[in-house]
Amino acid sequence: MDDSVQLVPLEYDAIHIDKKIPDFILKNEIQIKVLQYYRYIESIFSDSETDFDLIASEIKMSSMKLEKSGMSQPDIIEYLAEWIRNKTSLGTESKTACRIVVAFFIQNCEVFYKDEVSK
Repeated sequence: MDDSVQLVPLEYDAIHIDKKIPDFILKNEIQIKVLQYYRYIESIFSDSETDFDLIASEIKMSSMKLEKSGMSQPDIIEYLAEWIRNKTSLGTESKTACRIVVAFFIQNCEVFYKDEVSK
């Protein structure tokens, strides 16, 4: 991640995925990933020396730009997963893992917001 990025305020008020994602299939897919991997990813961030707030801020800023551009939620997820994959120099076999990380940040309130459902 880029250390020169200015941090944006992070959300700490949890919003249920139901209020963020109106599409049932997409919501179900995200919920399953969150249930299976959230604690694992949380522990990896906790055990690593990476600056979680910097990463979360960069994810949030990218997500906000994509949402404002009018991109659909599934496209935003794919874009962010590919963005993470490129930023971390992972191979194409890591696409699923990157989508799981995006699901983590959806649950963690850095991707998609309550007012997205009303659009």
